[in-house]
Amino acid sequence: MEPLRYDIGVYARPMPGMFHCGDFAATYQGAHHCAVMLIDIAGHGYPAYRIAETLRPILQSALEASTEVELRQLPTDLLDLAHCSLQKTRGAAVAALVADANGLVHFTGVGNIRCMVVSRDAQHRISTRQIPSRDGLVGVRKRRPESCSFELGARDLVLLHSDGVGSSMGSWKVP
Repeated sequence: MEPLRYDIGVYARPMPGMFHCGDFAATYQGAHHCAVMLIDIAGHGYPAYRIAETLRPILQSALEASTEVELRQLPTDLLDLAHCSLQKTRGAAVAALVADANGLVHFTGVGNIRCMVVSRDAQHRISTRQIPSRDGLVGVRKRRPESCSFELGARDLVLLHSDGVGSSMGSWKVP
């Protein structure tokens, strides 16, 4: 089986009428795995943006150094780093996902970030499954995150989103 290669896309925008946003993603694409973190800083506008801009290089550096760690533990370690970095702030919803070249994914999330896997089989039938995040607020009241693992197929799509995207996407029409 040929190793999977992942395409990563990120989109964030401020609330209507605002120029800055505290939502961002940090990504890493390596030879043997990729890693994605989605962060939704509590609050809106410039105050949330300032916190995000402080946190972004810390998390990006951790992702780029992730080649030397156990991939199964990496999402939890990344959330712990975010929790320490966000103390004395309003906190954030944070999710971390790591996928290896064989399609094994490790995910953990805290707060209002959701993970959805959209699959299409050989007959082009579409199915979705939700991967849960734990309640909490990283940096403020984070519970010990529960990490879960699952396998991806070559045709699968993983969507991480915060509260700005509706959760009624189970009836997608994918070409």
